[in-house]
Amino acid sequence: MVSRTILRTILSLMIVVVSVSLTYADEVTDTIKDALQEYRSGKYRAATETLEYASQLIMQKRAERLRSFLPPPLPGWTAEDTATRAIGSAVIGVKVGIYASRQYHKGSGSVTVTISTDLPMLQIQMMFNPLLGVSEKGRLKRIKGQKAVVEYNPEEKSGKINVLVANWFLITIEGKGISEGTLEDYANRIDYNGLTSLP
Repeated sequence: MVSRTILRTILSLMIVVVSVSLTYADEVTDTIKDALQEYRSGKYRAATETLEYASQLIMQKRAERLRSFLPPPLPGWTAEDTATRAIGSAVIGVKVGIYASRQYHKGSGSVTVTISTDLPMLQIQMMFNPLLGVSEKGRLKRIKGQKAVVEYNPEEKSGKINVLVANWFLITIEGKGISEGTLEDYANRIDYNGLTSLP
């Protein structure tokens, strides 16, 4: 049973490799070949660990793809370098999430935009369920045709917008020392159609 599970995982990862760019293809395919050799030699624990590493490489590549969808800074704003994270393991069935984020600044104001995917579906469903997930300060809204939850405190000049894209990507725009309009401006600069086309 264990060996069949590992073999299915190897085949699944081989299929995924086809969709990643050549930047990671050599390392990924080499790693999967190593795992297959370990599997054939009966080294199941080693094969599992090697497959986990290959899976992480693929997740890192997916995080890099998300990076390109982070919006450019608004006029008069500056942007920091983007950051990416990929946490999870396809082998053991745990996918904590894949993230790309960027911070923007103007005077005392700051905005952070985070694009994430592979989050637990229950977490996303609760966030956008009008009966469960929307706080007293939040309200449902459509932004460029996408479901969004907007929270803003005018006294503190802070808030956040969560946007659900294709029931798969979660975008969070969070800011301090800014207007609600600034949050929405950043939300409107994201290419949602491009995100939905990602494999």
